[in-house]
Amino acid sequence: MTDKFIEIKNKYLATFSQKSIDLKSARETKDMPQLHLLLHKLAGSSGGYGFDDLSTYCQSALRLMEDKKEEDMTYLDEHIQQIVNLLEMQY
Repeated sequence: MTDKFIEIKNKYLATFSQKSIDLKSARETKDMPQLHLLLHKLAGSSGGYGFDDLSTYCQSALRLMEDKKEEDMTYLDEHIQQIVNLLEMQY
């Protein structure tokens, strides 16, 4: 990795704390449009920075949201918690 990429990646990592807070807040308040937006953005950006597990969990959570089955909401909560855990492990 180049020094410039490492610098950019470190700036991205510095946003993980706020991303975690935002995800938890959106889920707690059941703001599904905001949650969808946050997951969509995080799925793309995290993959681009090499956080493949994080990207995969976000993509899976997005699929659960699109299905909109009531039983999937429990799984969605589990995915959100796993995403938050992955974010928090990085900072």
